[in-house]
Amino acid sequence: MAQSRAGNPGVEAADAALRAARENEAAQRAAFWPVLTAGLAPTRQRVANAVASPVSSNASLYTLHTAQLNVSYAPDVFGATRRQVEGAQAQTEAQRFQLLAARLTLALSVSGMGVWMVDLRDGRREWNDELYRIYGLSPRPEGLSDAQWEAMIHPDDRERVMRDTARTRRGELQGVGEFRIIRPDGEVRHLRSAARQVRDEIGRIERIVGVTFDVTDQHRATEAIEQARRAAVEASRLKSEFLANVSHEIRTPMNGIIGMTELALHGRLDPREQAYVAKAHQAARQLLGVLNDLLDFSKIEAGKLQIEHTEFALEDLLERSVDLVAPQAAAKGLELVVDVPASVPAHHVGDPTRLGQVLSNLLSNAVKFTEQGSIVLRVREADRPQNNGTRLRFEVCDTGIGLDADQQSLSLI
Repeated sequence: MAQSRAGNPGVEAADAALRAARENEAAQRAAFWPVLTAGLAPTRQRVANAVASPVSSNASLYTLHTAQLNVSYAPDVFGATRRQVEGAQAQTEAQRFQLLAARLTLALSVSGMGVWMVDLRDGRREWNDELYRIYGLSPRPEGLSDAQWEAMIHPDDRERVMRDTARTRRGELQGVGEFRIIRPDGEVRHLRSAARQVRDEIGRIERIVGVTFDVTDQHRATEAIEQARRAAVEASRLKSEFLANVSHEIRTPMNGIIGMTELALHGRLDPREQAYVAKAHQAARQLLGVLNDLLDFSKIEAGKLQIEHTEFALEDLLERSVDLVAPQAAAKGLELVVDVPASVPAHHVGDPTRLGQVLSNLLSNAVKFTEQGSIVLRVREADRPQNNGTRLRFEVCDTGIGLDADQQSLSLI
């Protein structure tokens, strides 16, 4: 059989063609196999089976070449499709990142937040557009140098800011600080800045990142409030001084009127003259009480009111207080009653002037709002403190209209 194949020229030609086909097949397989391995795994088994199958005729060789031709075009088709898909995905990701960046930029602009970064390795400084706007500058690709930034800091704040900046870059300080800048147009702005260090894997500081806000409007509002407060305090001081001066100026002649009318009341006057002088004397005493209240009010506002500790007779104090309202009570037909138990001591230590003012005000209100009946000034001894001193409780009761629950809650007494 071998001899017949060797002697037959047609068979020898077929064998030579078969060997050439197999060599071409091996070359094609070596060329396309890496591509098939990376992106065409399911086809790889079919091609391997086709290559491994025996070839015994021109017909089967043609079939093998046809399969190889089909497979050889497959990597280009799938590779192009894959590149198109990957390109579309990359484009979608790029669009998504652009959208996120636009939203972030809008958020930073609306919030007025300036974002900055200083690279300590090469000194590079990066600012976002909002920070340039805060500083009154136009965005610049080359950024701003340390010297240019330092020159914009207010001279009164520059030394402190540069000292804190150096400490931040050394990792000794991080937090929030405020300082002033002077814009190119000469306007002074107040800024609040917060910084953090970014370290490498071994702990060395590589960058400083931070945010900056323009807080000028807040400072202006605070200054306006402070100026209004100072103006109110000054107005209150001037009013207190005015009341004190007026009260002193009027009290001097008023004391003279009270003294002279009191002397006249002890003289020889007919009943009609006695009544006139008594009313004048009473009115003068009431006016003196009003002046004393004004003076005390001015002292309270100025923080200079002092409570006296002097000895006084309780009976004399009550008598003076009742005498001030006795004429008005008599004119309305009201009965004035002073109720003091015999067990209450006669002499005490305190501030008789302030106590007399309080009692006079209470009695005057009682007379004013009572049309009939009686007014009772009651004094009782309260619980004794541990030092065995005496404490008194004063009550004014009347048969007038009284106070409802809301008025009682607003009462200062």
